[in-house]
Amino acid sequence: MSIFRRLSRTWRNLVHRGQLESDLASELRAYVDLLTMQKVRSGMDAGEAHRAALVESEGVEQVKERVRAVRAGAWVGTVWRDVQFGTRLLAKNPGFTAAAVMMLALGIGANTAVFSVVNAVLLRGLPYSEPNRVVAIYEKRVQEGNLRNMVSPPDFLDLREHSTSFQSMAAALNIPVTWQSEAGAEQVPAGLVSPEFFDVFGVRPVVGSGFVTETGSPQRAVAAVLLTHDFWQQRFGGDPAVIGRALTINSRSLEVVGVLPAGFEYPLGEAELFVSLEFRTRENLDRASHELTVVGRLKPGVRLGVAQAEMDTIMADLERQYPAQNAGHGVNLVMMREVLLGPLRTPLLVLQTAVGFVLLIGCGNLANLLLARTLARERELSVRLAIGASRGRLVRQLLCESVLLAMIGGTAGVAVAHGAVALLRSLAPPDLTAPGMRGVQVDGTALGVCLLLSVLCGLMLGFAPAWRGSGANLATALKEGAVSGGRRGERLRRLLIVSQVALSTVLLTGAGVFLRSFAALRSVDPGFRALGVLTALIDIPGNRYREPAKVVRLTSELIDGLRRLPGVEAVGTTSHLPVSGMDGRTGLAIEGVAPPDPNQPRRAHIRFVSPGYFQAMGLRILQGRPFLDSDRADNEPVMIVNETAAKNYFPQGKALGHRAHRGGVPGPWADVVGVVADVRHWGLDVEPRAEQYYCASQQPSWTVNLVIRANGDPQRLTGALRQQLRQLDPLIPLARVQTMEQVVSRSIASERSILVLLGSFAGLALLLTAGGISGTMAYLLSQRRREIGIRLALGATNRAIVREVVRRAMQLVAAGIGVGLVVSVAMTRVTSAKLFAISLVDPLTYVVIAILLATVAWAANYFPAVYTTRAASYSILREE
Repeated sequence: MSIFRRLSRTWRNLVHRGQLESDLASELRAYVDLLTMQKVRSGMDAGEAHRAALVESEGVEQVKERVRAVRAGAWVGTVWRDVQFGTRLLAKNPGFTAAAVMMLALGIGANTAVFSVVNAVLLRGLPYSEPNRVVAIYEKRVQEGNLRNMVSPPDFLDLREHSTSFQSMAAALNIPVTWQSEAGAEQVPAGLVSPEFFDVFGVRPVVGSGFVTETGSPQRAVAAVLLTHDFWQQRFGGDPAVIGRALTINSRSLEVVGVLPAGFEYPLGEAELFVSLEFRTRENLDRASHELTVVGRLKPGVRLGVAQAEMDTIMADLERQYPAQNAGHGVNLVMMREVLLGPLRTPLLVLQTAVGFVLLIGCGNLANLLLARTLARERELSVRLAIGASRGRLVRQLLCESVLLAMIGGTAGVAVAHGAVALLRSLAPPDLTAPGMRGVQVDGTALGVCLLLSVLCGLMLGFAPAWRGSGANLATALKEGAVSGGRRGERLRRLLIVSQVALSTVLLTGAGVFLRSFAALRSVDPGFRALGVLTALIDIPGNRYREPAKVVRLTSELIDGLRRLPGVEAVGTTSHLPVSGMDGRTGLAIEGVAPPDPNQPRRAHIRFVSPGYFQAMGLRILQGRPFLDSDRADNEPVMIVNETAAKNYFPQGKALGHRAHRGGVPGPWADVVGVVADVRHWGLDVEPRAEQYYCASQQPSWTVNLVIRANGDPQRLTGALRQQLRQLDPLIPLARVQTMEQVVSRSIASERSILVLLGSFAGLALLLTAGGISGTMAYLLSQRRREIGIRLALGATNRAIVREVVRRAMQLVAAGIGVGLVVSVAMTRVTSAKLFAISLVDPLTYVVIAILLATVAWAANYFPAVYTTRAASYSILREE
């Protein structure tokens, strides 16, 4: 039979089912009447002839069933009847149905939400044209263990000029800019990018045009600005007339040349507008200043290895030409996908695994309950088998019931997924710049996964009950008072309970290890006192404050004004705030002391701080003195180094009395007047590195981070701080006003987010496990009330029965905990990179989790057992 003919018959059988049933009944009546007439003619009584005809036709209803079974599309009607029957069963047990739907909704919804994030961030391609050709270009210094360093402007120009593997190459630098609008001065995050930047990512403005370059000067861009779509909509109401308009940015007039598309996500950080990056003549560029992020687009057909080999050759030539600045420098090409998504892969997969475990635990709970219900229905199923139902027919019916339940739970899970996605977005660290994260939503793919999970859960839930219920022993099950179960049902229940406990153990152990790691991280001494400190960022425009003396005068007047405020203990400034993610590094030259290895020059992170900074931040001066107000530009230069720099770079670890200065930067020697305690500038989980501090009164920085230590709540000083700056220069905005505690909190936001989510899933798993064990135990014991009542009547005590029940259950719990701990050891190795100061196998965590689970499981078994034995002692004997 052709497929079209079968489909046609299926359609007719489904749509015209009533007519077909009527025709079948008429035909069977006619056949029975014909047989009856034949038997009457042969001399039989009319009544007996009719009964004989029915017997000979093998039963009208049985024949109807056989005919229906061979019709095309007959399975659809069978399934529909099973759905109707399952719906009635669920409606008769509203308490069980509500609990099951809630359990499935939480599991399926959480999995759908986390999958939405994984799909948007990891599985989809980057939202750029041909993203597999986009490469990040880093400088590498193998001897120093730094493989992803920034690139200097001259090196970038040389690489771009001599490379033949790249279709385009661009540089970028993230900076805050001051936008002078009609409402006043405002600091806006911006990207300083070379004209080819948007060509690298295949992005074209939706309004206006991109950056252009001056004729005959490919490395110099015309001063212009591009707006992001959000900035255009929020600040200019989406007015296309903004093109050609002049914006005052950093006291310069820049022309708006275009608006970027709404879907563009800046891959290198946060930016609301983009300013063209201008290079001066190559001779005036500093080859020792490494500040640029460089990206490139490979030419079609060029492999990464070929481009890497070419860049190695170019960099080797530069090393020979500029040995003082480029000695030991190489190039490291990394696919942009790995740069953006590599750090997120492990955390997201851990979360996906965690919610998967939650769903499996929930399914195990329901499977156990459904198995118990099926065993209670064993007599009903046996009757069906006895009157002719096949085992396959019963399996289909039971699976249909479980899939129906899972589909209802999945439908409710869609609403849970929407709420969970919003929660995940709110918990994401604020500096998370992964493309796709902002646009995470429950889309069609996620809904498809939700549907698939619902079907799979239904099949998982129904497998054990269907396998057990369809294999009922007729001789045993049909006996009055037969006890449901048997060894097969008991083995299934044991396996499900052990699996639930094992999965919960894995989740709780993972959350416990992360909690211990986070607690250890929070207890680390950062080297400064964050409590009571207010910080703020001031970006001093260089075109209006060209002379260093003007910068020193502005900051000094601001500091003096703030010191006079009531409640202020100390005020200082720094070019780089600790644990803020901002940093700078250069060489350190020591007078009369040569580097121990020419291939491993001294490197120290540079800070420009004012007198009062060390007191305001609570940094300890270990030797010598801090900077003083008398350390002015007309005095001898002075500097301070941290403990690590003194220990690693100075003879016998003693820095006082030596003179030093920034390596590679010409200038006078500075006297080392102090040694300050180490600060964990790069995060609480990163060991301190060498640092060199210069007095901002002698070598000012145009990027100023104010640090104010105050009595009580430091945020109350925000208004006075703004007023002080407005009086000095109303065109300089105040940005990033926050307490130092908030800065530290942001630095560990990623670890906190993982801990909160993993802890939430682990807590949910614990509740599901406890509820599942308790519910299963209560249901099974309710089926044994008659047996327990008889045992009590024969002399058994309540305590003995409870002890026996709990002992058997706790044996399964112990097995589950053991399996879970073994799996936890293996899985912890995957997440070891996210742990701090905690071993892969943390005995304390494992012991605490084992005790916690055992206690919860004991309670989940003990109380149902006590309740059932008490009820049995009163009701069963009275019924008898």
